[in-house]
Amino acid sequence: MSILSYLMLSTMVGVSTYFILSRYLGEVILGITMLSNAINILLILSSHKVDTGPDPLPQALILTAIVIGFALVSLFVAYVLNRVRVTGSDEVEGRDPC
Repeated sequence: MSILSYLMLSTMVGVSTYFILSRYLGEVILGITMLSNAINILLILSSHKVDTGPDPLPQALILTAIVIGFALVSLFVAYVLNRVRVTGSDEVEGRDPC
């Protein structure tokens, strides 16, 4: 993997971590999706070998991860929409930091 790939992945992980730590559930959904995509890209890039053909096992694992990630995000979106309908906001309430 090249240095550009590492920079792209570290940026994606950093931005997704920032979104996951947000108070708004819409940004948390975006962060989980970005982190899932970054991990899938890392698996694709790390499974590439120059001298041999493509290995089908990492491709199958990534396809499974995409399906599980889609189901997770769909369930979380349904939860957030229900919460917005009930409370009128997607902000997570809690105590303020000292």
